Amino acid sequence: MRQKRHLRASTVSETSWHSCACCPPNVARLLASLGEYLYHVGGDTLYADLYHTGELATSIGRKSVIVRQQTGYPWSQSISFEFLMDQPAEFTFAVRIPEWCNESTLVAAGEKVDLASRLPDGYVRVHRAWQKGDRVELKLPMSPTRVHANPLVAADYGKVAVQRGPIVYCLEECDNGPNLHTVILPQDSTFHETLQPELLGGVVTITSEGRRWAGAGVGERLYESPDRKEESSRKTSTPAKLVFVPYYSWANRTPGEMRVWLRE
Repeated sequence: MRQKRHLRASTVSETSWHSCACCPPNVARLLASLGEYLYHVGGDTLYADLYHTGELATSIGRKSVIVRQQTGYPWSQSISFEFLMDQPAEFTFAVRIPEWCNESTLVAAGEKVDLASRLPDGYVRVHRAWQKGDRVELKLPMSPTRVHANPLVAADYGKVAVQRGPIVYCLEECDNGPNLHTVILPQDSTFHETLQPELLGGVVTITSEGRRWAGAGVGERLYESPDRKEESSRKTSTPAKLVFVPYYSWANRTPGEMRVWLRE
């Protein structure tokens, strides 16, 4: 009975300050377990799973291992690991190569690693007796690319999204104006990247040359005949500079539209 009263009191307490009590505990859980997402140990192997600046102290077998990671990922392509333990430790260091990156390079203790050794699980493994000062340098080039949805996704058929590295991008009304469904991203458009430290907490924005079709007689006609539509398309499709921001960052400035998938 005491346990039931305790649970009931806990529920009332949570709902009194938050209408949905799942989000704050999930954030706390994420922060508490963040280290387990960045690295994990399996047998005699230390796996680097995700990339973020920080320092790890763990053990592999009976050997103490300390590694410091430094990176500006996901904006920067460079990721470095430095081993800091005083005593040498022999083990395998496995570095994850993301599926989106096809041109990565890896240098371990001054020697270039053949990435053909990457196993199907996506990790490149380097086995050696690691000593203090040994470094592993990973580069993950991340030029903006176009992504097409599976054609069975009806809403996105014939459309394209923009991705840079692991980040999916979107258009926001505050950068591109309203009626984002009229935006076209031509197949020959090029992308330009700009690091903006003061925008949205510090992001890389992408600009491109696009077009917008306003349509003839907007607000006057609901339908057009094929001949008029072809003619009006030529007359009213105008150049437009498109500004893309990371999808995760939208809705943090002024209210407005957002769009990920665009017509080509």
